[in-house]
Amino acid sequence: MTLYRYNIHPVELTADLDGLGGLALAHNDDLLSDHGDYLFDELPEDGEGPHNAAEIVIPDFAANDTTHQIYVWEELPTGGLQQWTRRNGAAHSGARGDLPETELLVVAVPPGVSVPSPTSTGGPPAPGTTQSTVKVKITKQGGLPF
Repeated sequence: MTLYRYNIHPVELTADLDGLGGLALAHNDDLLSDHGDYLFDELPEDGEGPHNAAEIVIPDFAANDTTHQIYVWEELPTGGLQQWTRRNGAAHSGARGDLPETELLVVAVPPGVSVPSPTSTGGPPAPGTTQSTVKVKITKQGGLPF
């Protein structure tokens, strides 16, 4: 069910509210929820192709006449979370040549709502926010998918 991509940089995901008010993420027209919320980007081996690293970018979005800012936390191998950088109205992973399978907590924050400080990728959304959890992996050609 994983959404497979090859040599994409940056991997730009879009966010929007679904019909039930939840947070839906997509790459182009492919909803991640239709792929088990898994995304795998395979890069060419070093020296082949134009990219040997990829960055994941999730821009802010407007829904119901309200702009929602996107914040992302990446689960670290130690179990803690690392917040992604925000710039130019989007959350950015930074360029990665190899991103082991990791879970991301994506949170949409409307105006007037405080940005949460999550301690895990599980749990209910912070009051006034909407969130989604997805798994991503970036690897060189021949690396194993999920």
